[in-house]
Amino acid sequence: MAGFQILVVEDERIIAKDIQNRLKRLGYFVPGVVASGEEGLKAAEMTHPDLALIDIRLKGDLDGIELAQQLRDRFEIPSVFLTAYADGPTVERAKKAEPFGYLVKPFDERELQTTIETALYNHRVGVKLRESEQWLAATLRCIGEGLIVTDEKGLVRLVNPVAEALTGCEGRNALGKELKEVFKLLEETTRTPMENPAAQVVRTGQQSERVAGVLVSKPGAERLVQANASPIRNPEGSVVGVVLAFWDITGQQRTHEALRASEERYRDLFENANDMVFSLDLQGRFLPVNKAAERITGYAREELLGMNLADLAASAHRDRVHQLVGEGIQDYSRGPIELEILPKHGDGRVLEVNSRSQLRQGRPEAIQAIGRDITERTQSQRRLAEQAQELARSNAELEQFAHIVSHDLQEPLRTVANNIELLATRYHGKLDLDADDFIGNALDGINRMMRLIRDLLACASGSAGGRDFRPTDCETVLEGVLGDLRTSLRSSGATLTHDPLPSVAADATQLSQLFQNLISNAIKFAGASAPRIHVSCERQAQEWVFSVRDNGLGIEPQDRQRIFMLFEPTQAGPGHPGAGIGLPICKRIAERHGGRIWVESQAGEGSTFYFTIPAGSSHQDRG
Repeated sequence: MAGFQILVVEDERIIAKDIQNRLKRLGYFVPGVVASGEEGLKAAEMTHPDLALIDIRLKGDLDGIELAQQLRDRFEIPSVFLTAYADGPTVERAKKAEPFGYLVKPFDERELQTTIETALYNHRVGVKLRESEQWLAATLRCIGEGLIVTDEKGLVRLVNPVAEALTGCEGRNALGKELKEVFKLLEETTRTPMENPAAQVVRTGQQSERVAGVLVSKPGAERLVQANASPIRNPEGSVVGVVLAFWDITGQQRTHEALRASEERYRDLFENANDMVFSLDLQGRFLPVNKAAERITGYAREELLGMNLADLAASAHRDRVHQLVGEGIQDYSRGPIELEILPKHGDGRVLEVNSRSQLRQGRPEAIQAIGRDITERTQSQRRLAEQAQELARSNAELEQFAHIVSHDLQEPLRTVANNIELLATRYHGKLDLDADDFIGNALDGINRMMRLIRDLLACASGSAGGRDFRPTDCETVLEGVLGDLRTSLRSSGATLTHDPLPSVAADATQLSQLFQNLISNAIKFAGASAPRIHVSCERQAQEWVFSVRDNGLGIEPQDRQRIFMLFEPTQAGPGHPGAGIGLPICKRIAERHGGRIWVESQAGEGSTFYFTIPAGSSHQDRG
């Protein structure tokens, strides 16, 4: 009790002095003795006593009861009333000030001490209780779960902010209501009411099990929640209340459902994929495999589990399995590699395998892989390679044959031509007219034969291939062609125009031959008017489309495909001879460059020949 400060507010001076002396004898410190409420308020503000002894009836505007209320509200100073009047109305009014005791005058020293000590103790306990309640209130406000506290009758006594948000009911409106009015839980599938966990606690006296259900909030919204409840017991062990805790699992449930749906989709893809999907441990042994793995390997799933991938690999490819597994251990994403396996039955199969490490806490724990059966593709590629090799050999033989034949055929023809030319020179006009005609016809036939041989040689060269493709300026090529055809263009009165032409990857010699054949045909098969020829080009997707348009005789619809066949000349009528080799040469040149050629025409309305060349990179193409 030593050190406690007691303020005395008593308007009777003798009594006030007596009380002061008694307090000092009991070991208390008296910071002041005042006679009015106003003086008591000022003294309390200056000295902050631990307790005030206040006469209920004080002179002035502020009596003892009002002073005690202000000391409590403003300074949290407890009061003990001194009074000679203990009538009912006075006591009832004094209760509003929540005093910590009453001393009815006169009182002895022991009664004074007991009342003061009791008041100080109760005040300390009250302060600690309020601090504890503040800690609890702060904790309830910050906790992430909804909390509702009820008494043993199920009436709501406390609702924290999370519970307010989840139920849609403000705490002040929920206080005193039955819990079932605030917390309504439905079974998720049947939508029937569920027993409230708090009611279960009251019924059994034990903590409830965790339940999940649909919480219907005040505005009519619904949330999926989990909840449980625990009893509050008094010192005798009786249940005097319940704490209901609940939390929103709507998002968690949606995440779980999405995860489950994703797993089902993955499982469906895994099982029904056409490719072999499998996992290996870090020693190369099979873990889960799909149906395609059974189909491709011929082994049942149960047989594959525990087998090593190296056991299935062809002996020449086992080192690839070791490489795949070794890189998987080092956290590599690998692929594709070709791996030949030996099924349980039948011939070997070739798989294209892509793999990656499956990590756990940053370390590889398994290898996931997909193996696509490319056996047929590999066999097709092998056959195509063999065919290409055979075709190259055949083309080389064809070109060699064409050169030999052209040499062997042209040599005797030149001899015959020389002799006939000598006849024509020496005996022209000396024999009869028929002889001159015979000699002229013989020379024409020999010249046609020599042109045919040269065309055959050109056709063979176009099929067998020419020079490597290089960046080629098409305008430069066209200028060279026009120079070669200068005499034909002048003599026919032809007019040739062209748009800007690009640079492409091509064999310049063959591209020149292609332009020359098309322009020569446009001159040769002109109509009654002078030839007008226009060359143009435009970019379409990944290729250049060239065109050579003329105003000539045109081509019948039934002849548009036939004219690109060997020895199928156009039926342009007399005066337009042709061996039927020029356009087939154009076709083979276009195809060698990865393009195509075609014609659009109507008889008597001219023709437009189109051919394509694949577009190269930007530094090669100019358009």
